[in-house]
Amino acid sequence: MSFCACSINEYHTLVISPADIEKLAVLARVDVPKEELEDLAKDAESIIAYVARVEKKVKSGVERPSEKSAPAPEGGLKNVMREDGEPTPSSTWTEKLLSLAPKRSGDYISVKNVFE
Repeated sequence: MSFCACSINEYHTLVISPADIEKLAVLARVDVPKEELEDLAKDAESIIAYVARVEKKVKSGVERPSEKSAPAPEGGLKNVMREDGEPTPSSTWTEKLLSLAPKRSGDYISVKNVFE
């Protein structure tokens, strides 16, 4: 049994069918009522699309450590460990980080609900 007959539509998004959810349920050994398959397929598409958007945003604005670090010295590996020092006091960066979030709730970053 092939797992996924998923397809990509004209908008370049993943299309998950109720049959795909049914196959996944079999593999996970989970009983899913037939009447829930359509809703679960829509939910799965929505979750995957959201994760793809987050991934795209992260990839576009983050420089990977390997891209900015100096090349290893001749002969191979170098020690990249640092000495343990005094940790930054709690809440030192909290307000600055929260101010960068698009939406917040008190001292937390608010994100779109993925699960109900």
